[in-house]
Amino acid sequence: MTEMAYNYLVPSILSFPSAAQCWLPIPWAQIGAQMRGGSGTVELNICAIRNGEILEERVRTASFEDGVIVGDAPAPEALEAFSDDPHQDPGFIECAVRAVDREPLFTEKNPLNFYSIYAAPGQKSYFSDNAWKMAAPPVIQQIAEYGRFADAYPAISIDRDRDLGMSVILINPYMKDLICRLFSHDGRKPLRTRVPLMSARRVDLETLLEETERKWRGQIQLTANNRVVTYIQWHSLRNPAAVSDQEHLDVYRGEDTHIPATLQLRRKVGALIS
Repeated sequence: MTEMAYNYLVPSILSFPSAAQCWLPIPWAQIGAQMRGGSGTVELNICAIRNGEILEERVRTASFEDGVIVGDAPAPEALEAFSDDPHQDPGFIECAVRAVDREPLFTEKNPLNFYSIYAAPGQKSYFSDNAWKMAAPPVIQQIAEYGRFADAYPAISIDRDRDLGMSVILINPYMKDLICRLFSHDGRKPLRTRVPLMSARRVDLETLLEETERKWRGQIQLTANNRVVTYIQWHSLRNPAAVSDQEHLDVYRGEDTHIPATLQLRRKVGALIS
């Protein structure tokens, strides 16, 4: 049987909010671990994009031997904030890795897995993971099962008296505009957002509240006519740049919740043997 090989790793997508600096501690060891024989030369491309415009692009080249980078690993990348205004549309960052000679160098194509670090003057720093731009198995399975993209988050808490807000970040790193609709568990008016190609948008969940409401707790689900990379932020209502945390939403999965007992037994026996 021929071993599968690739000349690239699946690109990673990262959130890039306005008014925040972003550090990227690139895990070079992960690149070497996916190489055939552990040797070769790769090109890392880091591209910061906002509203279809490339804000900054960096290219780093590194060689590996026996899975270890030759020489000192490049320092973590630091991208300065593109705006001081927290109400500006956010952007996103794409990290792509390819073999320099475009030959099938990798035995696997898993994207780089690391946490980015975000900071703004006078504000709390926070960490956030990245997302697969394409080929994410749960998303593929979901679309196959339901024919539509859907994400969810189970613990929304908005409190105007405590200055507690939350927003959903919608990233569209693809070459087609998309329409996203966000629903609450209690049937509030859905929020509809258009996200242009190669752009990102922030949807403030305070808009789910009625004018006289002071707080709301609930669950949300969003759907779109194409995949969208999603994050959720906790932040001050008065100053959206004061973000306390950011994490990804949960894919509405398409796998079965129950399986026959005989199949479960086969899986357990297979795991034990392996």
